[in-house]
Amino acid sequence: MTLDTLIDSTSVQTSTWARDIDAYCAGSGLTLAGALDGVARAVAHRYAAGSLVFAAADSVMNYVFAYASTKADIPAFMFSVFQAFDAGEFYPDAIRDPSPEDRFTRPQIASILANDKTV
Repeated sequence: MTLDTLIDSTSVQTSTWARDIDAYCAGSGLTLAGALDGVARAVAHRYAAGSLVFAAADSVMNYVFAYASTKADIPAFMFSVFQAFDAGEFYPDAIRDPSPEDRFTRPQIASILANDKTV
């Protein structure tokens, strides 16, 4: 299971997402935290580049967060990316323009990536 295959399959909400994430984590050669951070990093970069739409990126991060929760291992970077997409899921107040995605997710992802020291 490659990282791209994982993101692509999870973004279409397959019923095998937990098995797919498990296979990627096991086969990546990384620690669980490293693998989950790697997925989050790839999602953030693909979203920022415009090659992954909000709905797909949000779906992947929801699945990754659920998976991490079952393992009791929620790495900080992954959690920050999850929270950025979570913030774009709904309108928290009466403000309707810009959308929550533009108001919260885009700037948070830009900040996360700008502050990411991983090459």
